[in-house]
Amino acid sequence: MPGKEIRFPRDCWGGLWGGSLLDRSTKLANRNLNTPEGHLTVHCALATPILWYGELIGQIVVANKESDYTSEDRERLESIADYTAPLLRSRLLRQKHEAERKRTEDALRLHSLVLDQIQDRVAITDIRGCLTYVNDSQCRALNRSRQELLGRSVECFGDDPARGAAQREILEQTLSYGQWRGGVVNIGSDGTESIVDVRTTMVRDEEGTVVALCGVGTDITERKRAEEELRKYKQIVSHAPDRIA
Repeated sequence: MPGKEIRFPRDCWGGLWGGSLLDRSTKLANRNLNTPEGHLTVHCALATPILWYGELIGQIVVANKESDYTSEDRERLESIADYTAPLLRSRLLRQKHEAERKRTEDALRLHSLVLDQIQDRVAITDIRGCLTYVNDSQCRALNRSRQELLGRSVECFGDDPARGAAQREILEQTLSYGQWRGGVVNIGSDGTESIVDVRTTMVRDEEGTVVALCGVGTDITERKRAEEELRKYKQIVSHAPDRIA
């Protein structure tokens, strides 16, 4: 039935079909078949497992032949099961891969939602420094769309070496030491500057090969402004007379 899934746990396997599954062999009965209440009456039945190199992957059950099932029927059904096995195996693999793909997509969608809703700026590049991912916060800070940024060098974030690290320096330091942290000035498309506390790290695959670089940045512009105002205030106070009339 489309859209309906029926499962029978192993501890519920019983009768002719259950015995066929448990023994992994064909079972035939032309008499004395009991069925649960509400089930269609079964006068005779033939069940054979579908095996793929010894692995139980399915079963074929036929019932209520007008005459008794014979050894020829058994051989015919076993032949059908052998023919069906590779087809069923292929379908089961497709279903498994589709389920795994959907789980992966759902996980990536969740990760994207999380990354897009945090305030920190997140960017991922390949080992050459070309952007492969930026979250919404990074896009807003630079006043650029994701499409404008992806594929471009991280140098498009802008920098001011006089007040922070250069983008090329950050890339080289991360590749050399595996990680980096420091301040950098980002410049938006409209010329707006922001000071960012950036943490970068290399991303490795299961074999330890570096496959990407990831950077997370926190906007500290307001904090730096407050620190500068405090510095100026302390400087004024330090040069002021002890008493002001």
